[in-house]
Amino acid sequence: MKNKLYVILLLALIAVSCILLCGCNHKHSFGEWQVEIAATCTEDGVEARTCSCGEKETRPISATGHVYGEWQYKTAPTCTHQGEEVRRCSCGFQQSRYVLELGHDYQATVVPPTCTAEGYTEYVCVNCGDDYIDSIVDPLGHDYSALDVPCNNCGELCLHESKSSNCYCNDCEYIAHDWSNQGECSYCGEKCAHLQWTGNVCNNCLAQCDHSSYTYGLCDNCGRLITQEEKSACNHFYVNGFCNIC
Repeated sequence: MKNKLYVILLLALIAVSCILLCGCNHKHSFGEWQVEIAATCTEDGVEARTCSCGEKETRPISATGHVYGEWQYKTAPTCTHQGEEVRRCSCGFQQSRYVLELGHDYQATVVPPTCTAEGYTEYVCVNCGDDYIDSIVDPLGHDYSALDVPCNNCGELCLHESKSSNCYCNDCEYIAHDWSNQGECSYCGEKCAHLQWTGNVCNNCLAQCDHSSYTYGLCDNCGRLITQEEKSACNHFYVNGFCNIC
């Protein structure tokens, strides 16, 4: 009985020895790497492969890092304020950054002076419409080259608004009486001298001649020849047989 037990033990020892000796010569044959834990943008993953004998190898998969889309405005910049833009990863994480203010972009328009209005340069920002005025130039003033002639700059006739006490216009140097008050200037009180006539109407004040003074049948004022009726009403003043009036 004891001999049988020794034989069994010996055979078992030989079998174990054979297994150990065969295992030392085994060469692993691994399959393809398989992902066990997928890597994310911020964390490593794990992949593994297995031999037919059951042996298993693992190795890390590096984190992918964020993959961002294009930068897009969250708040657009203005001429005077910063903006903000963002970009997003497919995982939902986003980056943001500030965008410098644009600054004004002014375009200049020159407005020339007129006879009565100032000239200037107007600057208007093409981005936001902000504007300001600079380079102001005094009005040209009217240029009257002759009496009662339109201004050489603007074509307007002088209104004779700047007068001295004798109705002398300081702008166009024209004596601008107002004869509407029956031949007497309503500004300075001077009476019209009736120096120029058209028919029996004064060219200045438009008064009609009263033919109060005649010499040899001609009115001393307007020069009109007196009528027969006017001759009959004449207070004759005779010199050498002829009326010195009519």
